[in-house]
Amino acid sequence: MDAATRAIAFCQELVRIESLSGEEEAVASVVMREMAALGFDEVHRDELGSVVGLIHASRGTGGSRLLFDAHMDVVPAIEPETWRFPPFSGERAEDRIWGRGATDIKGSLAAMVVALGSVPRGDLSGTVVVSASVGEERIEGLAVSHVLERFAAGAAVICEPTGLRIGLG
Repeated sequence: MDAATRAIAFCQELVRIESLSGEEEAVASVVMREMAALGFDEVHRDELGSVVGLIHASRGTGGSRLLFDAHMDVVPAIEPETWRFPPFSGERAEDRIWGRGATDIKGSLAAMVVALGSVPRGDLSGTVVVSASVGEERIEGLAVSHVLERFAAGAAVICEPTGLRIGLG
């Protein structure tokens, strides 16, 4: 399966799991499974419940670190009967994936995990830290700050949707 097809299927799987803040366990298990299948060098859950995957360059673990983060939690689906497709269907129609969290942020999470897991290690320098963090919808930044305390990075990419514009912070 090519990376694009894999990312779409993975996104659909993630959207089908209702993962409200504090209830991310099922999504975390799926993310861990996908990271392991893609050959991440290390995969674990931290003390807060975030999933952290490490990818080391083929030249070793020295060098700089780059962090990529996307959260796993979503807000509740209000008035699901008014939705065009059921909120946790992960339906693919009109060249889109429909459902709660497809845009904020499970599409980004799936793309990030699959894309980074597909990069040849020889094309990397240093270590890539991939974080699927918890609780962002309630306490923005707490879980990713916790990851950064353990894995200090020279730069971070937060995969939150920004209307296709790069947001600097």
